[in-house]
Amino acid sequence: MSSQFGLYDIKKNYGKFTAISVENLEFDEDSYIVVLGPSGSGKTTLLRIVSGLETPDQGKVVIGGEDVTNVPSWKRSVGLVFQNYALYPHLTVYQNIAIPLTVEKRPLNEIRKSVDEVVEVMQLHDQIGKLPKQLSGGQQQRVALARAIVKKPKILLMDEPLSNLDTRVRVDLRGYLKDTQRKLGITVIHVTHDQEEAMALGDSVVVVHKGEIVQQGTPREVYGKPRNLFVAGFLGGINLFRKEDIGSLGIDGAFDTMGIRNEDIYIVGKDDPHQLSGIAGHSQYLGSQTLLNVSIGDIEIMTRISKDKKLKHGTEVGIILDLKNAIFFQDGKRVDIDVSP
Repeated sequence: MSSQFGLYDIKKNYGKFTAISVENLEFDEDSYIVVLGPSGSGKTTLLRIVSGLETPDQGKVVIGGEDVTNVPSWKRSVGLVFQNYALYPHLTVYQNIAIPLTVEKRPLNEIRKSVDEVVEVMQLHDQIGKLPKQLSGGQQQRVALARAIVKKPKILLMDEPLSNLDTRVRVDLRGYLKDTQRKLGITVIHVTHDQEEAMALGDSVVVVHKGEIVQQGTPREVYGKPRNLFVAGFLGGINLFRKEDIGSLGIDGAFDTMGIRNEDIYIVGKDDPHQLSGIAGHSQYLGSQTLLNVSIGDIEIMTRISKDKKLKHGTEVGIILDLKNAIFFQDGKRVDIDVSP
């Protein structure tokens, strides 16, 4: 074991069902790790094992270089932030943040100093006398975060912390969470099913599927070089072509499927130079961009076009594929194919 934070040979079963199985998962100190996966994939179980709320059937949990596998949750140096904030409705913001220190019967001056420090970081100075019901959702989440870090834990664990918030608040808090992590220099594990959230926040993204870690890497790595078809489809829009359907492109190599991200497909006029031809289908105007469905024979693809570009349903179009960004698969696993001229 070389890492200060990691899971080793972890298994957790519920009867015959394996909730999570991790051979070796290590985290860099002072980094922001996002655990990403669909509902029921095992990501929350993984978080609960790190926190001590669940005990693994086998394996080791290491936090701050110490084996804490059999250490109860309340004795581990962890901070927890839940989806529902779990604030005490009858206590003020100040009292909610101070609770972990009050329970430990810390000296009053120490409590005040620690709470004042975290209130400053969280920009909650003008809220400390309010009750939770007087706060917005984003403010309540910041209070929950302040309470989790007031004890200066070695690791902060967050389970879907932004899922109950409006889209605009989520985007604002994403930047806030990242800035706070950097200011405090703490290690964070953040669980989510939102791939955009994972890409925006993570120094490292851990993709979980059916109880197993299927890929770990930087956001750029897991998006640009997904290990398999599941990861490719879960992280952003991708169009899949069978090898026999793109024979005209003249790509050599052992693969059965080629993937092209939405942003790597370009639509041109039918008389312009192009690789494939298609028929424009329905479009989705999203403000900054428009998503367009295109039929290529029996194949349906989706691409992004300029928000100012309008194409009538049924218009014949030319299609250009940016092959240098193509992703190739054989039997569901990514393979490297040389597409250079």
